[in-house]
Amino acid sequence: MKVEIVKLDDFGRGICFVNDKVTFVPNTVPGDIANIKIIKEHKKYNEAILVDLVNPSSNRKDALCPYFGICGGCTLQTLSYEKGIDYKKEKVINYFKKMGLIINPSLITNDTPYNYRNKITLKVVNGVIGYFKLNSHSVVEIKKCILSEDCINDVINIISNMKIINGEVIIRCNYKSEILIIINSKDKINIPNINENIKGIIINDKVIYGDNYFYEEINNIKYKVSYKAFFQVNRNVAIKMFKLVEDFTNNNDCVLDLYSGVGTLGLSASKKAKNVLGVEINNDAVDNANQNAVINKLNNAKFIYSDASNIKNIDVAFNKLIVDPPRAGLSREVIDFIKFKLPDEIMYISCDYHTQARDLKLLDSYEIIDSYICDLFSYTYHVECICFLRKRRWFNLKKIAEDLGITPAKASYLEEVISKNPDVKIEDIKDKSVREIEEVTKENTDKNEDATNNTTTTNNNNNNNNNNNNKPSGGNSLQKCEKKAKALNNEEAGKKAASLQGATVGTGSYCDILPPESVLALSSNGTCAYKVSFEYMTNKCVYYISMENGEVLSSNCTHKNITEGEHQCIIMKDLGVTKREMAYIYDTVDNGNEYTSRVEDVYGTPDAEGKTYVYRYHVSKSTGALTKEKMYELK
Repeated sequence: MKVEIVKLDDFGRGICFVNDKVTFVPNTVPGDIANIKIIKEHKKYNEAILVDLVNPSSNRKDALCPYFGICGGCTLQTLSYEKGIDYKKEKVINYFKKMGLIINPSLITNDTPYNYRNKITLKVVNGVIGYFKLNSHSVVEIKKCILSEDCINDVINIISNMKIINGEVIIRCNYKSEILIIINSKDKINIPNINENIKGIIINDKVIYGDNYFYEEINNIKYKVSYKAFFQVNRNVAIKMFKLVEDFTNNNDCVLDLYSGVGTLGLSASKKAKNVLGVEINNDAVDNANQNAVINKLNNAKFIYSDASNIKNIDVAFNKLIVDPPRAGLSREVIDFIKFKLPDEIMYISCDYHTQARDLKLLDSYEIIDSYICDLFSYTYHVECICFLRKRRWFNLKKIAEDLGITPAKASYLEEVISKNPDVKIEDIKDKSVREIEEVTKENTDKNEDATNNTTTTNNNNNNNNNNNNKPSGGNSLQKCEKKAKALNNEEAGKKAASLQGATVGTGSYCDILPPESVLALSSNGTCAYKVSFEYMTNKCVYYISMENGEVLSSNCTHKNITEGEHQCIIMKDLGVTKREMAYIYDTVDNGNEYTSRVEDVYGTPDAEGKTYVYRYHVSKSTGALTKEKMYELK
């Protein structure tokens, strides 16, 4: 059947509509008029293959790779480079918008969109070495990968002569074209003549030739990189990214670098920072990072071994934070740590913009002040996204309140007073009543006014004060509430409100809500209460909860449609998982009244037959109700 491809999905597949049903067609680009064949029909969507092109799109170009369409990678090879980077930018912007986040990212392009990868992972199945085929675990044999650096391609033939039957081969290279070959296999491996560029061969974590590391160099910093340690796969784009880290840092900054690897970002920051502490869970990478600090004579940088999720146990003072987490994003523990410590600025680097947007939504105390799309993975649908965050002004109030031992409501009032009276210090008025503060500010104003106007102003203020003395004072009423014995505190009020919606707080699941923000307020009848506001799934609620006995004095909930992020939470709850990395959610389509997604429960519980399946989930926008259907077995 003949169709027109209207856009690409998140995985670079063309999308058309057959009888108003979304249909995915790999190897097509927007604007293609094509004959397609539907190979799988589902309730809400179809899967199809390209038969032939009737009228190719002007956006289309010839794929240079002979394995295109067979190999599962490089899905954007038939799209011009410029259109490909525009596609990546657009999909990131649109997803952030769905999450209620507005960005306008700058582009960091790849000057060499071919032959840029310094690391590839090859699969070996039944003696065939190459990449997995599209949507398959069978292997297509390759002799050369056009995305890899030439020195890596030169080694592929050597690997082929090693007589590996089944296993995995990783090939890495550095700026000098030196090679590390890492093999994981139970087979007896034949070692051929060693190429002079081969720096080391490691088989099943045992060095059988040379070294288990080499050196990289970027922006005049030299890095020792062990064979298991992470390093950016695209050196040309990494140069530009690391320069952003340098620009992010000032002379007196104390920087915390989470997921620090071999120290690439932390050491870049240490060029200007006062000190840098890196935290990394890979022991080899930590050793490398500390060695790299010594090699480059950067004595202000230190790296320690720890899971980032245990960061609350590390006593560190910092004003700037750098995070470059794995695809799963930030753990709940890290999110809570950031919300507690409130660094001034954050640089968040991510290879998965979905989890990045999720985390930024949770970090509502920050605003996005700048962003970048980095084309680390040219001609693939993958994209690196960098967001620079700055603490919102209003959220400083929480920290001020904690430091001064007052409520956020009073901190807000004091901040307003200080902004209008710069000569008044917050420490001098924090323990005073509203009336006493008014008198202090009036005296301050009197001192700075003209003598003639001073008399008039004083009389007017005195009259106003006399009148106000006869009226009830909201500020004074709230102060009285502050002094009363409380049956529950701020946090407990939030938990109580959450429980009324069937939500839990702080249990480690991204489907749960963060502790709702509660403020001291007066109910409609003047009773001392906590005003608790939050959104959860399809409800936006405001509760007034008595601070004296915990009674719910009033509530108001309005219905809303769930967001795409919330629909993911509903799916995860159904699967019984509490970590995003335990379930992969793909191909999400907004069908108007519902979201549909393909879901792999990768750590799911097998059924009675010992099988685990990929499901198609349908989640209602209005109610959050879900239905699911088995698609195929996950092997």
